[in-house]
Amino acid sequence: MDFDYLNEIKGLYVSERKIDPNKKNILFAFAKGKNYSCSNGIYQILDTLLKDQYNIFYISTYQMDCPNCFAFTNHFRENFGTETKENENLLNNVFSALDLPDFDLCLFFEDRIRLPFMGYAPKDSKYHNLYNKFTDSIYETDDEWKELVNKIKSNIMHFTRVTSFMFCNNAVAFKLFDFLKLHHKYKKVISFVIDPEFFYQYIDSENTELLYFADDNRGTRHFKKFDIGQFHHILYDNYTLKLNNNYKKTKDLIFAGNVFAVGSDRDKMFEIYLENISHNVDLFIPNAFNDINHSKTNDRSIKNAKEKFSEIYDRVVNNKNYKGYLQAVQLPNEMNNYRYGLILPCYTYYDSLNFRPVFYVYHWVLPFIAPGYDPEYLMIPKEIQDRITVNNSSDIDNLIDYYNDHEDERIEIIKKLRDIFEIDEYIQNPEKMINREMQKILPEYTYQHELSKDKFDW
Repeated sequence: MDFDYLNEIKGLYVSERKIDPNKKNILFAFAKGKNYSCSNGIYQILDTLLKDQYNIFYISTYQMDCPNCFAFTNHFRENFGTETKENENLLNNVFSALDLPDFDLCLFFEDRIRLPFMGYAPKDSKYHNLYNKFTDSIYETDDEWKELVNKIKSNIMHFTRVTSFMFCNNAVAFKLFDFLKLHHKYKKVISFVIDPEFFYQYIDSENTELLYFADDNRGTRHFKKFDIGQFHHILYDNYTLKLNNNYKKTKDLIFAGNVFAVGSDRDKMFEIYLENISHNVDLFIPNAFNDINHSKTNDRSIKNAKEKFSEIYDRVVNNKNYKGYLQAVQLPNEMNNYRYGLILPCYTYYDSLNFRPVFYVYHWVLPFIAPGYDPEYLMIPKEIQDRITVNNSSDIDNLIDYYNDHEDERIEIIKKLRDIFEIDEYIQNPEKMINREMQKILPEYTYQHELSKDKFDW
C-alpha cells in the first residue's frame, strides 16, 4: 500500500493494515461508525461476531479507530466533486494505491444509498411521476424500466448527469465498490435491505444476495429472510444500551416517526390516524423536514418542514398529544412505558417492512397497524392483522378501549407474535439463533464467544 501517496490526499483516512494470512477477508461496505441509529444495529452486531474469526476491512465515511479502515470524508469528496474524466482517473489511482486484497465476501449496508429525489424518466413515461421510487416494484418490469435503470447505472459509472456524488457522503465508497467489481476483487456480495427503494440494481446481481425482514419475491424484489429486527433490537440493544427492566405499563399508545417526509403520504396519515385521537397518547414527531430521529435537525430543516408542509405543520406541533421528539437511542427504554404502538406504512411507494413489529413486541407493546403496511402477510399473519388493523383515529380509540378491558387478549396476541419472531428463543438461546442466521451469510460460521458490552468498544 502506497502510504506516502495516500497520506497526501486531503480527506482520505487510511488506518494501519493488519492481516492474518490464515483468515478469510471480509469487506464491510459503507461502515457507519459507532453511533446508535435506527438501522446501525445489524452492522455493529455483524462486526462484533465476525472480527475475531476473519480479517475485516471497512469502507466508510467515518474515521474509525480500527485497523483496515479506508474513510472518505467530506473533504475528499470535495476534491473529486466535479464530473470530469480526469477526476475519474484520479479516483481509480487512489483505489489502486490502496492495494486491497481479494475478498471472500462483501457485506453491503445500503440503507442510505438512494437516488436523489428527482425525476429520471421523460414526461411521457409512466415512470415520470415516481421520481426516485421507480427502482422498486412489486410487479414485473418492462423494457422501458430496464433501459432507464441501465442509463442511470451508466451515468453513475462515467460521471455524467446523475453522478455517484449526488447520492450522499457514501458516494466515493460507492465508486470504490464498483472498482472492486471491475477488478474481480470479491467472490460474493450480501446486502441488507432496510429500504427496498435503495438502488440495488447498481450491484452485481449475479453474485449478490439481498437479505430482508421476510422472504419477498415480487417484481424487482428477490429478498431472502434474515432476522434483521432481532439482531438490532434484541442483540444490539441489549449489549450496547442500559435497558431499564424495572418498569410498569402506565401509558396507552406511542407513535414515534416523521410526518414531514417528502415523497410520502405521511402528512395525510397524520390527518387520518393521529390528529384526532381522543385518548391521551404520546406523539413523538420530529418538527423537521425528512428527519427520522431529530439527531441532525437544524434551523434549515425546520424551515423546510414549515414551508413544504404548511397546511399541517402548526396542527402537528400544537396537537394536544404532541410530545416533541425522541432520538433513536432513547426509544428502547421509553417503549417500556406503553401498551400499544402505531405502525404506519413506510415511505416507499409499494409496501415495505421494517424493524417496528419486532421492536414493539420485544418490549411487550401491542402494535396497531394501518392497512398497507404488510398487505401480503409476509411478516404478520392475517388472523393477527385482523385483530390489530386500524383505519383511522376512531379505530385507534376503540382498540385502546377494548384491549384495556381485555388485557388477556392483548398479552395473547403479543405472545403469538413473540413466537412468530422467535423473540424468546433469542433471549434464551442466543448462540443457537446467531448460528442459524450467520450461516445464511457464511455457511462455515460457528459462534465462538459470549457477547458482552466490551466487545463493542463503546
